Amino acid sequence: MIEETATKDIEQKNRQKHKKYFRGFKNGIIYWDDEDRKNSKEKGGVLPSGIYDRDTLINYCCRSDGSDRTKIVLPTYRTFYLLRYFTSTLCQLVKGMDVRIEFVKTNDEDHYNKNYNSGSHPANGGNSNIKLYYCYYE
Repeated sequence: MIEETATKDIEQKNRQKHKKYFRGFKNGIIYWDDEDRKNSKEKGGVLPSGIYDRDTLINYCCRSDGSDRTKIVLPTYRTFYLLRYFTSTLCQLVKGMDVRIEFVKTNDEDHYNKNYNSGSHPANGGNSNIKLYYCYYE
């Protein structure tokens, strides 16, 4: 288990290491206090910016400067996912695409859980187990 001060230190170092700013976007993180026992997590492929160790911290950049009910224009030649923003209960509408909501819920530490969110991040509907909402566009 990482103590609160150590967690804040890791978060600060992580932000300094991964300073990527996109105009109109704000940075944030989600920190998973992964299971300490019987943790069978694996990692591979292309991973988002973050720390993948005993616990997991993923960097996000989000924006919320418009209405999720106003259709935005994105490429529509194939299906894709967007993560739902933490202050919204709806998926962003995209011109020419149908959308449905899906979620991924993780099994996190059961005792003295230290999951947390900071800054601008996707919607997290979980408590001691993080639940991220994905918007699937087709």
